[in-house]
Amino acid sequence: MKEAWGRFLTKWIAKLLGSLQVKRKERKIQLCETLSFGDRRFIALVMVEGQKFLVGGAGNSISLLTSLPQAVADVAAQDFTRGIKIFK
Repeated sequence: MKEAWGRFLTKWIAKLLGSLQVKRKERKIQLCETLSFGDRRFIALVMVEGQKFLVGGAGNSISLLTSLPQAVADVAAQDFTRGIKIFK
């Protein structure tokens, strides 16, 4: 009888936990891509509430390089390397 009760309880808990959905808070800032140039230098594609920005960093600093228009941001998101070549 204890085994049957144990199996029932285990199945009931698994069903209860399986039906629970964890709702995560949607992040406003997302790091889409990064490209390192070594020696603590990098560029990154960052999205803030749907708008994409290209930022660069070196040493102890970070700078906004440009705000990307949506068309360029779409290209950069598909192929980050090709997106960077647009700015060369």
